[in-house]
Amino acid sequence: VTLGLGWALFWLVSPASIVWAIVYYGASIGGQHSATIGMRMMDLELRTWYGARGYFVLGATHAVLFWVTISFLSPLVLLVGLLNGRRRLLHDIILGTVIINSSVRTQVSPAARASY
Repeated sequence: VTLGLGWALFWLVSPASIVWAIVYYGASIGGQHSATIGMRMMDLELRTWYGARGYFVLGATHAVLFWVTISFLSPLVLLVGLLNGRRRLLHDIILGTVIINSSVRTQVSPAARASY
C-alpha cells in the first residue's frame, strides 16, 4: 500500500513500543492491583520486601532491569533463582521486590497477617 515508503517510518516503532511497555508496566504495577494483566490472571502481585504495594517508578524500573538482566546474563540469570531459597531472580533481589501469590495471601488469618 505504501510502495515501500512505510519502511522509512519503521525506526519510530521500536522507541514507541519501548516507551509504551515502560508506561504499561509502571502503570499496572503501580496501580491498584500491583500487577500486570498476566500477573493478575495467575494471582500474582509484586510487593516490596517489606510488603508495600508497587508504585509507578518501581514498576518501570522492574521492567527495564528485567530486560537488561535477561539480555546480558541469560540463561545465567536463571541460576540465581535456582540457587537462592526464596527463588527470586537477580532483578528482584536488586530492587528489593518479591512476587507473591495473591490467593494465598488472602487466605492468611488476620492474626498472622498482623505479624507481617
